Amino acid sequence: MRHRTLRTMLAMMALPALLLAACGAPEPAPDDPDDPAVDQPQPDEIPEDPDPDGTARDDERATLEDEVRLAERHAVELAIEEYEVDLAAVTVVEAEAVVWPDGALGCPQEGEMYTQALEDGFRVVLDVDGVEVHYHAAEPDAPFRCDDPQEPAERR
Repeated sequence: MRHRTLRTMLAMMALPALLLAACGAPEPAPDDPDDPAVDQPQPDEIPEDPDPDGTARDDERATLEDEVRLAERHAVELAIEEYEVDLAAVTVVEAEAVVWPDGALGCPQEGEMYTQALEDGFRVVLDVDGVEVHYHAAEPDAPFRCDDPQEPAERR
């Protein structure tokens, strides 16, 4: 009996060593600059700026402006429905892409909890028959009316 216990103990002690040997040496991270196996681009191989004249950034700006116009259109449609007015009674005062300071989107409700992270979104201010009405949205969601609006963290 004692002989079997000793054999079991030796096997248990050898198991970790066998497992380590089977795993082999750790391989360097694929982006390790000191590893000669990693093919690093040479200075003459580094690609140039694919957009040196900035046209892609202009396209991004056009896309953002399109998204602002879409949020604006949705807000106008909501105002027409909510206030039961004609389009002629609604004037866009301001529509902009913003960054909200948190998940409340500039319209916190008492007793609610919100994510504490910056949120890209939109702010639309309308004049509806002489009454200023605010609509807020997170990107890409549709806007909602905000009766107690707060300022955004920043404008985009």
